[in-house]
Amino acid sequence: MICTTESGVKDNIIDFVGHEQRIFPIGRLDKESEGLILLTSNGDIVNEILRAENKLEKEYLVAINHQVTDEFLRGMARGVPVHGQLTLPCKTGKLGRFGFRIV
Repeated sequence: MICTTESGVKDNIIDFVGHEQRIFPIGRLDKESEGLILLTSNGDIVNEILRAENKLEKEYLVAINHQVTDEFLRGMARGVPVHGQLTLPCKTGKLGRFGFRIV
């Protein structure tokens, strides 16, 4: 399933849920991830939560297939390149051998 409201996209979340009222996902899950996705009929709250200029913190708990090292966490905390842009510095923490949190 794809976390999009675009009706032309095959396997989109809106068609999957089939709610009679118009709904919007708050955030998204990437194709190769799993977790909780919140849906709402209030589009204004989606914009309030997701717009970068509102500076709301978002926390992610991540499990990976290799051991998490202190060096890896320091690198993530400094920012990582995504689509040609460096993410903002963030807070990280170790969650066992194969997991971490990032805010």
